[in-house]
Amino acid sequence: MNTSDRVRVVVVDDSAVARSAIEDAVVQAGEFELAASVASGEEALGVVPRVDPELVLLDVRMHGLDGHETCRLLRAGGSRARIVLVSALGRLELPVGIETCGANAILHKSEVSPRRLAMLWRRLQSDVGMLDLDEHVAVADSA
Repeated sequence: MNTSDRVRVVVVDDSAVARSAIEDAVVQAGEFELAASVASGEEALGVVPRVDPELVLLDVRMHGLDGHETCRLLRAGGSRARIVLVSALGRLELPVGIETCGANAILHKSEVSPRRLAMLWRRLQSDVGMLDLDEHVAVADSA
């Protein structure tokens, strides 16, 4: 697959270990190209508009600007990327209102793999609203 045919991905996570693991999954999945990787929501706000990725993998809980607020600001800034919130938190531990920040899906960090990312990308193409892959159900997006 040519680089120009690949889905451009930005990874955002303040943990270097988690960011590296997500980057590895992106690179190993042949249909993706790692366009950028950053350690904060603030950095993402600068990189995403410049890189214009199709997919953003965004940690929920970060120092400074968290994933919930970063996602909301990316959407307010006009980003059309599919945004997937990636979290080590269980569904019930996620911040209140997470469903309305503009994300397209939520994925548990333990589920990140090349195969899972490829499947997720295919499901996101169907525009079914917000996907909660931790629960394996589609949730209507109220935004």
